[in-house]
Amino acid sequence: MIEYEDMIRILGCIPQGDTDQLNQIVRTVRVRRTDLQEVAKRQFKIGDRVQFTTSKTGALLSGVIEKINRKTIGILTDTDGQWRVYPRSLSLES
Repeated sequence: MIEYEDMIRILGCIPQGDTDQLNQIVRTVRVRRTDLQEVAKRQFKIGDRVQFTTSKTGALLSGVIEKINRKTIGILTDTDGQWRVYPRSLSLES
């Protein structure tokens, strides 16, 4: 985790960057997000029972992992059919 003071320093540098520097920052952020998604995805396997909160209604849904895709995980919920959910939005049911 980045310390607060370091984050403020980094954000303060962005307005001074040229196009190439800003593009490099964007590429670095995308790579880091992909890495974080991969780490989150590796903690799940097909058949696991998971839960997640929907973005539209805020409802808590539970279901079983049917498929692990490149970016999302396919869930068959108990009540609302199939969903594709980002791994970082899932948690194992206890």
